[in-house]
Amino acid sequence: MGFITKHKKADDFLFCNQQTSQPFSERIWKDSLAEVLVESDLGVWGKDDSNNLRKVDVHSGKSITWYSFRHSYITMRLKAGVPVPVIAANTDTSMKYIQNHYFHYRADESTEILGKGRNIRPAEENLRWIGSV
Repeated sequence: MGFITKHKKADDFLFCNQQTSQPFSERIWKDSLAEVLVESDLGVWGKDDSNNLRKVDVHSGKSITWYSFRHSYITMRLKAGVPVPVIAANTDTSMKYIQNHYFHYRADESTEILGKGRNIRPAEENLRWIGSV
């Protein structure tokens, strides 16, 4: 059983059983995620881990799922300045959904970009029209 399919059509599964072309079962995906978390040092095998039920204790204490990687990817692309329409197309979701669920306004990160292009002059220049300066 291989991991990556011989992609032939647009709607083919990218990861599937090479013999049957069927998607992997939920158990295979969960076991794979557990392996990824341990191998990347994001967690350790839990005390009650067994071959029948894989358990990982994540160092951060957070619950990590495959969806967590999607969330991280979208958040990092937004922070890198990738336009929302590009991210939406790349992740097959709407711009509205990204704006509602992933965009988190942070004033400290926005100050520099909001100040670009502003021509700030000394106060005296702005008050010359009064004639008192």
